[in-house]
Amino acid sequence: MEMRTLLLLIACALAGCQSGHLGSFADHSYTSRETAGSTALGPASGIACQRYWLYLIPAGEAPSTQTALAEALAQHPNTDFLANVTVESRASVHFGYLDDCILVEGEARSFAKNEAKLDRESEAH
Repeated sequence: MEMRTLLLLIACALAGCQSGHLGSFADHSYTSRETAGSTALGPASGIACQRYWLYLIPAGEAPSTQTALAEALAQHPNTDFLANVTVESRASVHFGYLDDCILVEGEARSFAKNEAKLDRESEAH
């Protein structure tokens, strides 16, 4: 009986470590008027994962939407924002462990090329 109680307490303690949830998240929001002059740089994606050994014991930090977004923004130089963004949670089960991940995908966009073009036009006048 004592062994069952001990195992139950350990399972409850470990369950408290599983705190990586998507929740609500918005880094910035833009309107179509604000993004009209931007240039598409290509697709971008970022991922943040946490591994669970024996499907219960978490290793490392919980997956973070902010981390996945920062990784996606860093894929293309001069990225100012992502458009058409999707955020999803994925669990990948393997023998003896699972990976719990948050994936951010979108289209990287920049104002840099348009700003350089405006600078050249203003220098010409």
